[in-house]
Amino acid sequence: MRVSTKAYGGRTITETVSIQTNDTSQPHLNVTLTGFVEKIVDISPNRAMLVGEAGKPLTRQIRITPQKGYPMKILNTRAKSGEFIKLRLEEVKASGDTSYLLHIENLKQEKGRYNDMVFIETDNPKLPQIQLYVIGNIVEK
Repeated sequence: MRVSTKAYGGRTITETVSIQTNDTSQPHLNVTLTGFVEKIVDISPNRAMLVGEAGKPLTRQIRITPQKGYPMKILNTRAKSGEFIKLRLEEVKASGDTSYLLHIENLKQEKGRYNDMVFIETDNPKLPQIQLYVIGNIVEK
């Protein structure tokens, strides 16, 4: 049994699997796995919503904070498409802790919607890549 814990950090998850046996007294067994998923990184907000008027500047900031016991450096950021967004990463140090601000800028100048994904590569082997959804909705002036 494999359980994906992606996006469950800081929560308890429960998964059940049904097993068929050749034992006539117990032809079916249900096995339940319950466990707490440790949070490796805090991402706030967990997606970028770029909603605004065409022709006006539009940016969002995403704060990425490694949790205690899970140090990491962000090595690279890239967009899947990158057609309508520009990325800039800023390292922020406060009280000896490091976090990152990912600035996402809208490049679409006309009315319309788009979706993209940002891939954030880290040096932490437990979380080598973080995926972040970007949703754009540019409306008329």
